[in-house]
Amino acid sequence: MVSDAASVRLIHCGRLIDGTGDQGDPGPQVIRVEGERITAIGPVMDFDGAAGERIDWGRYTVLPGYIDTHDHLHIMLGDAEAQGHLPEHELILTAVRNCRVMLDGGITTMREMCARGGVDRAIRGAIADGRIVGPRIVTAGSGIMRTGGHFWYNGLEADGPEAWRAAVRSQVKAQVDWIKIFITGGVADRGSDPQRCDVTREEIQAGIDEAHRLGRPVSAHLYGGIGVDWALDAGLDAVEHGTFLTAEQLRRMSDQGTWLVATVGIMELGSIAPGVPEEFARKFALVMEHYPQTLRLAREHGVRVAVGTDLRHGRLDVEMRHLVNAGYSELQAIRAATLSGAELLGLADQIGSVVVDKVADIIAVEGDPLVDIRHAGNVRGVMKAGVEQAINAPAFTSSP
Repeated sequence: MVSDAASVRLIHCGRLIDGTGDQGDPGPQVIRVEGERITAIGPVMDFDGAAGERIDWGRYTVLPGYIDTHDHLHIMLGDAEAQGHLPEHELILTAVRNCRVMLDGGITTMREMCARGGVDRAIRGAIADGRIVGPRIVTAGSGIMRTGGHFWYNGLEADGPEAWRAAVRSQVKAQVDWIKIFITGGVADRGSDPQRCDVTREEIQAGIDEAHRLGRPVSAHLYGGIGVDWALDAGLDAVEHGTFLTAEQLRRMSDQGTWLVATVGIMELGSIAPGVPEEFARKFALVMEHYPQTLRLAREHGVRVAVGTDLRHGRLDVEMRHLVNAGYSELQAIRAATLSGAELLGLADQIGSVVVDKVADIIAVEGDPLVDIRHAGNVRGVMKAGVEQAINAPAFTSSP
């Protein structure tokens, strides 16, 4: 079949970092995209005279689109509980705004980690059918927690093993991709302790067992403590935050293949930003005291690490910077924000690296993040599924 030249894009790269962990060829490269797929990659001379639209990213370093594995689109840093009581239409408007911010930050795929009333599914559908612009969304629906537990105003309160099983079933019915459970307290609720286990061993076991029985992976809001051990016993798939994990718990996670999703940037910002309630700021600061050592231990034990911005929307470069500060190489940090995220989400055969036959989620940054990881935040171009996205454009499209 002869290709339609109008559907072909030829992306000229100053340097290509493909996300696989290889530094790649530092010389100029061309990525050929047809439809939504990458069909060829090679030196410029291989594409002399080739037909197709030419996209000049020759001044930039080109990477896979970033993958944010932990965000809450409808919430901003500040008093999260007060925002959680807003009408759902207000939450949706905030989510739409943040979808634009995410794309501008080079994030082409994200996992929404707990939203009230189907806000996440509404946004996921609107992006998929083109009504709004944003990253593709993997959703964990409404998280499950004890009555009055952390983030209760955004999730499903459940008490007792059978209630946890029923809550899981309700989320599977709603067609979520992941199940999110809340095991410890958190930093952004009054009177909540991130080091305290909020639920029983039986509830954890029931929730994870039911989710796995129904074919859904499970992530847990979990800072540390005995709840980590109970969740690992039950076969937890991913720990969110994980600030107070011990060396032994990290060793177990490595042995079992359990992921750690690091969310350092929001803790850093929450400890100093104006408008954050004082009680929350103190807890953010406590978490920041421990996070660097946790990341170092995770690296030493070979724990699989992905990253999330949480409420620091669009700033996955900050997570990469913290990984480098903790001893990860620049390539390892980039991989955590790209291919590792795809592996966690079960999408590594489609996205996460710039290789032939994968979906063309590709970004351009000014500077070389292998020289200075901070350059990963200098996003100058974004392509999602073969379509170049406008940077700093309005959140709503001009037509339905």
